[in-house]
This record gives sequence, C-alpha cells and structure tokens, in this order.
Amino acid sequence: MDTNTLPVSDPTLSTLVQAALVAAAPAAVPGERLWVGVRYDIAPGWHIYWENPGDSGQATRVELTEQASHAPVGPIHWPAPHRFELPGGLVNHGYEGTATLLLPVDVPAGAGETLHLAGSTRFLVCDPDRCLPGSHPLELTLPVHAALPAGPDLLAADRARLPTPAPSSVSAHWQGTALVVDAPGLTDAAIFPDNAVATVLAGTPTASSSPTRFTLPVHTPPAPDARVVLTGTVGADAVAWTLSLPPPPESP
Repeated sequence: MDTNTLPVSDPTLSTLVQAALVAAAPAAVPGERLWVGVRYDIAPGWHIYWENPGDSGQATRVELTEQASHAPVGPIHWPAPHRFELPGGLVNHGYEGTATLLLPVDVPAGAGETLHLAGSTRFLVCDPDRCLPGSHPLELTLPVHAALPAGPDLLAADRARLPTPAPSSVSAHWQGTALVVDAPGLTDAAIFPDNAVATVLAGTPTASSSPTRFTLPVHTPPAPDARVVLTGTVGADAVAWTLSLPPPPESP
C-alpha cells in the first residue's frame, strides 16, 4: 500500500470520508472551556481507526491550534470504538458511519472578537480489501461573546457516546503475567485496550461469559495510566465504560 497521504481532493478518497470541525456552541466565552468536534462521515463498508487501531491500521490524528495564541487544542476524547473482524483473523478497532472525536478548547481570557481554530486531520480509511491514507483541513471561526446565548449543546449527543467510568462491580486484577478483567452483567461484551496496554500485549485478549471475564496476556507491565474500554449491553441498554488498571505486582 502506498503510504503517502492522499489529499482529500482525490476523487476516490473524497467519496469515502468527509471531515468537518464543529462546535458545541455558536460562540466562545473568554476564560471558559468550549468543546469542539471533528465529525467524520464515512462511506458504507469503510472504517477509520480508534487510538489503538488493533491488529492493523493507523490511529486517526487531529492537529488543531488556536490561531491567536498558537496554543494546541486537545487532547482527543475518543468515543467507544467498534470491532471489525477481517480475513485472516485480524481485528480492527474503529468507526463506521458517522463518528465525532471531541476536543476541549480553553478560550484565552484575553480573546479578541473572534476565536479562530485551524489545523488538519489525518486518517486511514479501509474496507476488508484495501486501505487509503488521507487528510482533511480543519478550520472554524466563532464570535467571542461575554456570555453564551441560550440554545442547545450541539455536541451533547456526541459527548453521550464517550465511555463513562465503569461501575464498582467491574474490576481488574493480575493473575500471574495476565491481566484479568471481570464485568458481571455485561452481555455482547467487547474489550478495547488503550495504547498503553496494546503495546505490551503478548497475545489476543480472550473472553469467557457468565460472568463476563477477559484475559489479557502481557509481556511487560503497562504504563501507570493504562486503561481499557468495555462495551456491551446491560439489560436493554447499550453501555461503554472505561476502567483504569491496577499496578502490576512487583517482580519477586
């Protein structure tokens, strides 16, 4: 596969992914936090990637700057991903249809009349047979007001898709060199290790049910801030949880 990034003007790529920078509010307020999102519209049968892409692929990237202060915007807050099972037993983690990556913007206290954000996103879009790397410019200008006008949060539905802290019934512990995650009551479950865990995995996470248990073999301890995302259903409700992992036992 050619790894050179194709411009979004490429006629094939432009029909596969469209990206736009959107804001939660129609204006920015000095000294307050504003949420923005990069919204991707992805052609049917194709997908882009989560922060840990899985067995293959490339994480989606966003580089965004507040132009007056040159301050970077972020970090990315990732919605829960989906599993894509590919030929050869490979599994990818990512998004299909429409997905929004959220980023916080701390509006400068001395902001002028407008807030101008600019940057780009880079992504790899794949179907089961091929992948295309691409990029898309991002730009958004909002007026700066002393207070927000009344109106809905335009990114409320997207923030609702972010994983929430797992309930106390969900736990993780070490069993030798394997990390074991128990999620009783979670059905149709999937687990997504973040990059801190993915880089130290010694094999594919395995699952058993009743109650749901995942076992993740690792070859070295993950970073202290490692976490996993769990998705599934509880009763009739779809859920997405994030679980911070305990420190590994000290070597004897």
